[in-house]
Amino acid sequence: MSAWAETGAALVDDLGDVLGDFLRRAHGRSFCDGCLALELHVNRLEVASTLGGGAAPMDRGHGRCSICGQTLTVTRVETE
Repeated sequence: MSAWAETGAALVDDLGDVLGDFLRRAHGRSFCDGCLALELHVNRLEVASTLGGGAAPMDRGHGRCSICGQTLTVTRVETE
């Protein structure tokens, strides 16, 4: 594996951790990919790619974003 590919994989793992932490602190609120990207200061495509890879035990489906209010695909972590 190239050094670039290893770095890319590490970045996705790190973003998965950051997304998981952010969503756990959000206490069940739902967020669209675009708002997650803005909140975490990353590219929306990076968020979508990370979430599509099953980064953490997150609930992903159709719903309303807690920030922008749009009804589209959102992600949340269920509260315990």
